[in-house]
Amino acid sequence: MRRFGLVITAAVGVCLALVGNLATNTVSLPDRWHAGIWVATATLATAVIIASVLDPTGSRRRRRKTLAVERARYFTRLAERYQRLDLDSLTSGERDREGPVPLPSVFVAQHVRAELPRIELPSGLRRQLIEAGQVTADQLPRGMDTGRLAHVTEAYARQPIRPVLDVLAEPDQRRAVLLGDPGSGKSTLLRYVVLALGTGSGDVPTDLLRLRGHLPLLIELRGFADPRWQESTFLDYADHLHVTEGLGLPRDVLEDYLRAGRPAVVVFDGLDEVFEARRRESIAHQIVAFAGRYAGARVIVTSRVIGYRRTIFEGAGFVHHTLQDLDTDQIERFAGQWYRHAHPGDPPEAARLSRRLLAAVRDSPSIRELAGNPLLLTILAMIGSRQPLPRARREVYQQAVTVLVEHWDVNKHIHQVHPDAPFVSHADRLELLRRIARRMQNADAGQAGNAIAGTELVAEFERYLREKYQITRERSAPAAETMLAQFRERNFILSRFGGDVYGFVHRAFLEHLSAADIAHRFRVERTWTPEELASDVFGRHGDDPAWHEILVLVTGMIDARDAACVIRRLLAADPLWSASPDTPPHHLMLAVRCLGEVEQPHLVASETRGVLNALASALEVIEDTIDDDPDRDFSDGALEDLRRSVEPVLANAGQPWPGREDYLAWFDCFEPRTSGRFPDGCSRVRLTAAVFLAHLFSDTPAVQERLRAEATFGTDEAVRSHAIEAVAATWHDDPRALPFILHRATDPDTLYIVVMVLGAHWGGNAEALAFIHRRACSSGTWFVREAAVRILAAAWPGDPETLPFVRSRATTDDHWSVRRAAVHTLGATWGRHPETRVLLRDRAVNDPDGTVRATALRAAAVAGRTDPRTLALLYERAGTDPDPTVRSTTIGILAGGWSGQLHTLPFLHELASTDGDPGVRSAAARAVAAARHDNQRLLELLDDQIATGAADNDRSRTVQALVDNAHDPDIRQSLRAGITNPDPHLRAAAVRFLASDPPDEPHTLPLLCRVAANDPDPAVRTAALRAVLTGWHEHRTVLGVVRKSAADAEPAVRRAVIRALAISGHDDPATLPLISGHAATDGDWTVRRSAIRALATAWWDEPALITAIISDRAEAEPDARVRQAAVRALAWIARRDRPLPMVIARRAAHDDDTGVRRAAARAAALWHHDPQARSLLRAIAGEDGCDDVRRSALHVLAMRWPHEPETFGFIRHRGSADDSEQVRTAAAMILKAAGEAIPSR
Repeated sequence: MRRFGLVITAAVGVCLALVGNLATNTVSLPDRWHAGIWVATATLATAVIIASVLDPTGSRRRRRKTLAVERARYFTRLAERYQRLDLDSLTSGERDREGPVPLPSVFVAQHVRAELPRIELPSGLRRQLIEAGQVTADQLPRGMDTGRLAHVTEAYARQPIRPVLDVLAEPDQRRAVLLGDPGSGKSTLLRYVVLALGTGSGDVPTDLLRLRGHLPLLIELRGFADPRWQESTFLDYADHLHVTEGLGLPRDVLEDYLRAGRPAVVVFDGLDEVFEARRRESIAHQIVAFAGRYAGARVIVTSRVIGYRRTIFEGAGFVHHTLQDLDTDQIERFAGQWYRHAHPGDPPEAARLSRRLLAAVRDSPSIRELAGNPLLLTILAMIGSRQPLPRARREVYQQAVTVLVEHWDVNKHIHQVHPDAPFVSHADRLELLRRIARRMQNADAGQAGNAIAGTELVAEFERYLREKYQITRERSAPAAETMLAQFRERNFILSRFGGDVYGFVHRAFLEHLSAADIAHRFRVERTWTPEELASDVFGRHGDDPAWHEILVLVTGMIDARDAACVIRRLLAADPLWSASPDTPPHHLMLAVRCLGEVEQPHLVASETRGVLNALASALEVIEDTIDDDPDRDFSDGALEDLRRSVEPVLANAGQPWPGREDYLAWFDCFEPRTSGRFPDGCSRVRLTAAVFLAHLFSDTPAVQERLRAEATFGTDEAVRSHAIEAVAATWHDDPRALPFILHRATDPDTLYIVVMVLGAHWGGNAEALAFIHRRACSSGTWFVREAAVRILAAAWPGDPETLPFVRSRATTDDHWSVRRAAVHTLGATWGRHPETRVLLRDRAVNDPDGTVRATALRAAAVAGRTDPRTLALLYERAGTDPDPTVRSTTIGILAGGWSGQLHTLPFLHELASTDGDPGVRSAAARAVAAARHDNQRLLELLDDQIATGAADNDRSRTVQALVDNAHDPDIRQSLRAGITNPDPHLRAAAVRFLASDPPDEPHTLPLLCRVAANDPDPAVRTAALRAVLTGWHEHRTVLGVVRKSAADAEPAVRRAVIRALAISGHDDPATLPLISGHAATDGDWTVRRSAIRALATAWWDEPALITAIISDRAEAEPDARVRQAAVRALAWIARRDRPLPMVIARRAAHDDDTGVRRAAARAAALWHHDPQARSLLRAIAGEDGCDDVRRSALHVLAMRWPHEPETFGFIRHRGSADDSEQVRTAAAMILKAAGEAIPSR
């Protein structure tokens, strides 16, 4: 108490002394008013000091009460301000407006990588670098420092991906900088954190539990950057927010809290939004000082990557993390949460919209690239609420570009430096971006095409300013330089990639703006006629994949009649596509995609029929190719590419396509030539055809019911499996679909396809998961177990039983293909797990099968890239594995990912001379030469291989290595000169490079014509014909050259020529007689079959010209395989005739070959409304001498006449009366299946 008295005495003495000094003028003040203020202040201070000393506990209680009250008010305002997503800037009008969307209900936390990327890359290349672990030098934009590529690869691989909330909550992350691309969700993430910590209830998300009790404070730096705060502190600004908006605490309360070292999370959001460089640097120093002053505060700073300077923060101990694009799982979670919020009372609709969005993301690389960005994914979800995304791609891009262009603050930036510069409107900015996109896309191809040098960009800016605003170069040049400087410090739609290279932040924007530029020049400026657009734009760029998305978008931006001209040009673009064994019909795939952009397909009815007929023909050609070589693996070949491209278009067609009935008739006649149990190559062709059919008729209950009948009663396991896949693809939203599919597994022959469709369409469904565990995981059929491995990992990776099951299959399954699938799946799905990496290394050494070991090595190389044991393993396997294929594979892995390591190239160089296998030696030599860009060594290696008679595929790989280096002018010249090389692979490559010559090059066409006529290798002759037809199809001599090749000695060349003439020479009067002659008299049965198909495909709309020819071949052709093709072709072109053609009836009843009778019986079912057809099928089912034909006829009866009262009575009779157990068993199976009602749609 004595101490309190002393303090009071001292305080009173101080105050009285102040007053005394004022009274005696020892303190000089301007006037007596100021003196009065001093007296009052001194008196008040005395009272405060006395009160605090006399009652210190009460003062603290009042401060705590004030903090609690202010904190509660602040948290309420936080919720009001940030609880809902701000969607206003993302919508273009009232019709686009979503209801209020609570941030916590849709938020998905991203992942981060530690550290700042050391090199700036286009987003697509950056994703490839992250996912695949490598990017080749030729993919980089020209002008970038390619010498840093190996460092970039290692830097990305070295840093693990981690959940961002875990990182922010870690004890050692008290000072952090979060970096991210535009729209990567930096601000939304931190608003979520502030909201989560500001609940006031202590109910904090699990990921942030370590931060419970921390006071959140959000400082948006774009507001603090206002000049009026230039001399102020963050606490001044926070106090201003408290007073004006309630978003903060009073200064004294907040300062007391922070000075006491109490826990807080202080977020400084948007350092990049401080545009003036010196001001930004000053604020950075202020943030560092703030973090040092208040030890209890965790400080987080956000900025875009571009233009960020790390020095200030790094020196103060801040750690850096870069936000990653959303991965597939995160996109799925966001989609599910978004649509569940949008449709809270309608879970099926929410699930349907979510699946539709995810399908668009999966099927469109451009949309997938956009979806990784949270801002753009939100736009996708909003548009996806109204319409399918693939069809709405133009709107997605337009909406996104509109948002980003609005955020391009070009005027503010220019006028700060050049006040007299012109105002660049939104429309002007779009026009300028279109011009930039045109220049970039025309300059190069592929990903590197999304790049432009800074000097060129300035020139384009300056040219536009002069032309648009008629200003002098003295004014335009500085403004253009300022615009360029903006993209070094801040960017949104354009970005600096490094060095002096710039580009669009997403290639999708380059594509959209390039398409908009072409459409504008066509529609508004009249640069081309429709025919010129088709030839000069689509014809010129149609074979370049980098242009495909642009051409598709252009089609949707022009009138339907003009689109028809484009589609016709595409259909005729590459009539010899089948000359390359595993090449899909890219021109047809592009035509389908372009047709999908036409909103009213009935306006292009003729072209739509042409597309569907070409699609059917392509499937038959692929079937022929597989049939010629049954061992070929088409899992990654032409068929899969065709399906991936076409199915999304058909699935999202807005209106029925004219000509789909023709496709249905073709499908009814199409019975694959299966080479074994399902799944085999030929049956996969019909499966693809069935899925296309299901999508084309998804709005037609009768066809859907037919497919369900076929899934139940199909003639064999392949047919039933095709129908199950088709039903699942189009009917999965119906609640009756899953029980129907599950019941199909009672047929053991269709268990494989049931497992596949469950994973594809019912991933996450508990009933489907239980079924797979019960029926598939322990199946005695190896390909069912393989399907279970792949499907469980893809659709149920988080299920606790999935990972142990896959691990067990990788080590104990007795079939190599199952072990290979398991090893691959482990690396792709669980590669980050240390236990997985150990298992992969073990399988790479100890699995008895070389294919499995090679797969394990590839998986281990990706999963354990930063583990030093991985490189040691690769060296060891490349040198000692007993299988030369494994050694070659390992050499490829080393060359692809570790060529920059000190010892890799010397090691490979040694293998090139010491390995005991010539193929391995060649692989090593190729790898060394390619890594060192030693093209001369590659040419020498090829010469050595030719001289020593090296294996054909070995020489082919060396040629491919040369082709891969074709960006080198010297190697291009060497390849062109290879037209006379003794190696046919090199000559074929030379033909491809000659084909890229301009059409007006005088020497190229004559040279290619000579090669087409005289080269000793049929594949080279065909390649030359293909080059002539695609590059010079309008030249007057070309058709004659191709027609002469119809007499080529090689059947493969004649087949290709006949297909090509049916397309390119359709209107020539000499073509029909020539093809008809080959159909009747060619010495090779495959050529006769191709000719019959070409007649039916090309002249389908003129049956009077070809019916007699094909009917004659169906009756008189000596080869049963050709008669079968003729029967199918005749049924297709005569399907509209009544009654059933007698030729088909006779072949079904009396042909000597069982395959022909089966095909004719199936074709007769096209006339299911004709009683004669039904009577014919019943006669065949009861009287044919072949068990398999009778069985097939029973199935056809059940499929096509399931509602006829006598059908199942007849089948019941055959089930008891037939002499064949095979037929009786088939009848019993049909009757059992018929016992359950086939659900009607």
